[in-house]
Amino acid sequence: MVVVAAALVSSAAGAAEPPAVPTALVSGTVHQALFSIAMDGKTGYAAGAAGEILQTGDGGVSWQAMTPAPTPPSLLGVTTNGGRTLAVGQKGLILSLKNGKWTSVDSASKSRLFAVDVNHKGDAVAVEGA
Repeated sequence: MVVVAAALVSSAAGAAEPPAVPTALVSGTVHQALFSIAMDGKTGYAAGAAGEILQTGDGGVSWQAMTPAPTPPSLLGVTTNGGRTLAVGQKGLILSLKNGKWTSVDSASKSRLFAVDVNHKGDAVAVEGA
């Protein structure tokens, strides 16, 4: 939908060329599922099923799996800003990345966390669901 919306905006503005269509940067197994991506400059993270986290340091040109996966439950949201990186997921799971290692943070929730965001001061907020 983003590409369609961008095409409509470009068309309304009288742009001569349609926006570029995104290409797949990462491919995997048929059942591989990534649910969230976050970029801060050229550093980025993608999170998904079975605790999978991919990392890029070149603006998304290449991605590497962070192994081993830090947790078996699915990770549904990830954010990175100013050196602070968090991932959230099933059963209130919150992970924080420090010195290249993911550690669990107490969320005081057992509900699924769908998304997370962190500002430049390190304040974070997560979206909880049933």
